[in-house]
Amino acid sequence: MNELKAICEAFAENRGGGQRLVLATVVRTSGSVYRRPGARMLVRLDANGECSMTGAISGGCLERDVCESAREVLRGGASVVVKYDTTSDDDIVWGLGLGCDGSVEVLLEPLAPRVHPESPPSTVETHPVAFLARCLERRERGVMATVIETRGATGAHVGTRLLLNAGREEASDITDGELLQSVREDVRAAMREGRSSVRGYDLHAGHAGVFIETIEPPVPLVVFGAGADAVPVARLARELGWFVTVVDHRAAYATTARFPEAHELVVCRPEHVAERVRLDARTVTLVMTHNYEHDRAIIKTLLESPARYVGCLGPKRRTEKLLTELRDLDEGFAPTGEQLARVYAPV
Repeated sequence: MNELKAICEAFAENRGGGQRLVLATVVRTSGSVYRRPGARMLVRLDANGECSMTGAISGGCLERDVCESAREVLRGGASVVVKYDTTSDDDIVWGLGLGCDGSVEVLLEPLAPRVHPESPPSTVETHPVAFLARCLERRERGVMATVIETRGATGAHVGTRLLLNAGREEASDITDGELLQSVREDVRAAMREGRSSVRGYDLHAGHAGVFIETIEPPVPLVVFGAGADAVPVARLARELGWFVTVVDHRAAYATTARFPEAHELVVCRPEHVAERVRLDARTVTLVMTHNYEHDRAIIKTLLESPARYVGCLGPKRRTEKLLTELRDLDEGFAPTGEQLARVYAPV
């Protein structure tokens, strides 16, 4: 996730158009490969033709050749898919030193330097990097369906796409109406199921292959407790590319100076957690306040929330005691088996 964010930031830095840009995306693989579909790299060519890259699509063996292919794409102006097949006996392929036994297909598409800065926030951009950046910014799932192959007389073109955001707003520049309708159904299914795939569509006028990719936002981690042991947890989670929130009732502890890696710092007491902290079905939580009463109140709130993971610091018997007391002290509280299955202790 850090890589995707770095690509979005590198693109944003070039809004003045000082460099020519090509987005390289792994769209299909087979056999043994370094990166899976969805891996990306932003190729930047400056005025002198020097190439720089953000992100990676392999272990370092394809990047140089992709940079050269990006020059051709910029000269031609159209998106193309380049295939690297290490199962081939072709000396040129083996000369890349791929060191694996599989094939990789990479979509190369030239990018416009600007992304409609006047567009309202609710608008879904057909620009791929703008869409990726918005998914990250809003911390919401999105689906990007990109044409990667065409045969026959279909009106579809490689690099055109249909985008769908979490608000069910869509945008598309796919001109083949038959293909668009078929892709739309599969994109909506991908939004529900969270699965990426490559789909083939037989059309009246030909055939099209489409990479349907689910874009997942960073994993949201909420750490309850701003003690000394929470500091490295926040740092390591940030390095993983997670979205880190630290919650504590002590303003002197939940500070930017102590948690520079945290995206959010929330100062509130346990009884206000439900109204102050975002807890959804993707949220991972860690309870480590070192205050028994606070842990008990927070765990109750987390069990009643949709948070998918409730991690509790300390021995298993301590958490069992907390849960037993919750049942005894709160007459209306009776955690279900599904709720308890989300509790991990010790974390």
